[in-house]
Amino acid sequence: MISTPKRASYPSGPTIFSSGSSTTPAKTDNSSDKKNYRFIRTHERNGIVVLWINYPQFKNYEGNKILVYKDTTLVDILNQDYIDPHFLEERGRINPFARFRPTEEGWTIAVRLADYI
Repeated sequence: MISTPKRASYPSGPTIFSSGSSTTPAKTDNSSDKKNYRFIRTHERNGIVVLWINYPQFKNYEGNKILVYKDTTLVDILNQDYIDPHFLEERGRINPFARFRPTEEGWTIAVRLADYI
């Protein structure tokens, strides 16, 4: 019999399995949590948008996220009812195509990527 590994969490993701024997996926963040954010920095160039956003209720990196979007504008992103930092394929939503570690180095790399593409 193959045993399913029991992990409390991945370093930058949601809880996957509990410490018990259950393999039920953990509850994901709901959209009301994703409506609570503030912009730290923004950069837009040639249809590429880079956002440094802080979600105060998120735990990883004190809630800081650096997100990169392509083929869109900042206005289009802001016109959504919330900004989801995850890689989801929800119909009608603008989702990031890249994320970087929320540090000065991560910001620099994200902006250079946007300027290069």
